[in-house]
Amino acid sequence: PSRRRRPPQLMAMPPRRRVSFGPHDEHDTEESKQEVLPRQGAQQSYARGFMASSLAPALAAIFTNPVEVGKVRQQLDKQPASLVATLRHVWQSHGLAGLQA
Repeated sequence: PSRRRRPPQLMAMPPRRRVSFGPHDEHDTEESKQEVLPRQGAQQSYARGFMASSLAPALAAIFTNPVEVGKVRQQLDKQPASLVATLRHVWQSHGLAGLQA
């Protein structure tokens, strides 16, 4: 006779006591609340952070996309050349737009 295995329990039990996630959530004092309030010059800091968080992935895509293009070209070729030779061929035949396609 085959025994059926019970499926794993999907619902977790709630914790019996409060779970601490570090020293930052231990105390909710007035001093800690004041640290969260915006300081003078916070608008400039926000704009700088926004620009940096927008620029970083764009630059990452610009520099890594040619490698991805070369990798895919090598996968499609029956006799692939080296990555450098593949990128050189794409550059000579299609230019910068070919490396970013």
